Amino acid sequence: MSETWQVGELAHHLRDILRNSDVKSVAVQGELTQYKVAASGHAYFSLKDDDGKLDCVAWRSKAQHFPNDLEDGMQVVVIASVDLYPPQGRLQMQVEQLKPLSTIGLLEEVKRKLIEKLRLNGDLERLQRPLPFIPRHVVIVTGAGSAALADMLRIRDERWPDIRCTVIETVVQGRDSHSMLPRALRAAYCLQPDVVVVGRGGGSPEDLWSFNLEPIIEAILESPVPIVSAVGHESDHLVSDLVADHRAATPTHAMEMVIPIRGDHDMFLDEFTDRIGAALNRWLSRRRERLNSLAARLRSAPLIGLGKARQSLLMLKNSLTRSADARLQHERRRVERCRAVLQLTDPEAVLKRGWSLVKSTDGKLVRSRDVAAKAASLSLTFHDGDIAVKPMEDD
Repeated sequence: MSETWQVGELAHHLRDILRNSDVKSVAVQGELTQYKVAASGHAYFSLKDDDGKLDCVAWRSKAQHFPNDLEDGMQVVVIASVDLYPPQGRLQMQVEQLKPLSTIGLLEEVKRKLIEKLRLNGDLERLQRPLPFIPRHVVIVTGAGSAALADMLRIRDERWPDIRCTVIETVVQGRDSHSMLPRALRAAYCLQPDVVVVGRGGGSPEDLWSFNLEPIIEAILESPVPIVSAVGHESDHLVSDLVADHRAATPTHAMEMVIPIRGDHDMFLDEFTDRIGAALNRWLSRRRERLNSLAARLRSAPLIGLGKARQSLLMLKNSLTRSADARLQHERRRVERCRAVLQLTDPEAVLKRGWSLVKSTDGKLVRSRDVAAKAASLSLTFHDGDIAVKPMEDD
């Protein structure tokens, strides 16, 4: 015979089986019935369809995010885990999120159309800008006084408290966020930061839906610096995640992405300094060896240099001698040519060949017959002397 169970023991065992099964965080669609909110803030209701009915409970922390206009008979979708309540032996669903089916469908259609528009515009294929290695100024855009903001500032203080961090608090859900959130983002850009983190903590799809709206998406696309989308939890997928340069699973994760750890950076600098020092020492050692080699060569250079200098002087002497001889011969030939020309044009040589010069009494050359006929006396110059003559009259 098998082991006998106590009632409570079996009930708790079945509950453990359910909690460890695959029926966790499942989406269930059905008709809302018997909906009521207790004084404690917990919500109790049932979901039914033609084939079955399940009791549901939503604890206050979850129920406070439900829509205010819920009525019996509405078609809704819940995200819940199946559980067993041992004191009553009752199977129930613990609901995390609840949305009217019609609202979800309408919002998803708007979201789908926006994503398609962004795809056609090429906004989904933009190159992601890298995050700065060490940001000097980080701007956080998030809800005022939120737990997400406290977590982000805590991460900054833990990792690198000296990094400047500016917080712009704004409305991150509801109708006002449609205008306030884009305005806060553009104000962040005016501060000229190195990176912008925009986000908020988790919530219902409606709470997060502002980050699926076109005004907010356009403001994100305008960012002149890298921007990180840190909205909700890792399971939440929003349009802001698609257009931002980087997507963080949570606001805390975003700060871990943006703010490096100061200790790691200091360790890297120490290691880098050691490597630079070692490289510099190696370089100096090689230069020292080179200088020693040059010094040794210089010490032996005078003897080698004198021999080379003597040889160079001898070669220069021979070259100068050859050049001088050639120049002298050239000048001699030039003188001989000038002498020959002078001999041909020398008046004495002309007179020796039988010519004579006719001069007047004042020593001027007589160059024509008419001038000679008018002169009272003339002088004839031969190569061996002069004689005086008188011109005769023509017959």
